[in-house]
Amino acid sequence: MSLSVLRLLPSFKRRFSRYGVWGSVKRVFVKQYRHWFQRRVLVWEWRAGDPLPQPNPLLECLRFESAEEIPAHVLRELVQQDDESFTERMQFEFLHKGVFWVGRMGETVVGYQWHRQGDLVEDWQTKLTDLDIVIFSVVTFPAYRGRGLAKSILVQICQEVVGPGGTATANCMIWNQPSIRLFQGAGFKKITDFWAGPDHHF
Repeated sequence: MSLSVLRLLPSFKRRFSRYGVWGSVKRVFVKQYRHWFQRRVLVWEWRAGDPLPQPNPLLECLRFESAEEIPAHVLRELVQQDDESFTERMQFEFLHKGVFWVGRMGETVVGYQWHRQGDLVEDWQTKLTDLDIVIFSVVTFPAYRGRGLAKSILVQICQEVVGPGGTATANCMIWNQPSIRLFQGAGFKKITDFWAGPDHHF
C-alpha cells in the first residue's frame, strides 16, 4: 500500500465512524458536485467603525504568530480535533505571515481562525493595504457548532487588529450557508462575487 494511501486512512476512519458508509459517500458526491458546478464565491467586508455584536464573554481568544508560541497541550488538542494535516498547514500559514487565533471555552479548544495583513495577500478580489486584513480558514469543531463561537472569534479579531481606515475581508462559497450566516451576523457586508474555476484554491 502506498504511503499516500496510508496517510489518508485515519481520515477515512474518522469519516466513516462519524457519518457511516452512505453518509460518507454522499458527502464525497456533494463535495465533487460543488467543486465543479457551484463555484460562485461571495466576498465580505467589515469596515472599522461599523457596529459589531458583543462576543461571548466566556470565550477566550489566544493569538499566535509562530508555532513556538503555542503551548504543547493546545497544539495536541488542535491536532486531535482537526486532522493529521493540521501541523503541516499551520507551518505553511506561519511561514507566509499568517496570524493564528484559537478559541477556548475553559480549557477546551473549540475552533480557530487565521488572518493575514492585506499587503501580504496576493491575488485577492479587492484592493488591500497594510491597514486591511483577510480572515480565512474559519473552523469550529463539530461538537461546538451552532453556539455563535466562530462569530465571537471573528469579532475579537476585528476589534483587536483593524484600526481606523482599515477593513476585514473574507470570502466563502455561495452554498456555504453557515459561513454566510456567520459573516452577516458579525456585521460584514457582501461587496462582490465572482466565479472561480475548478483549480481555484481558498
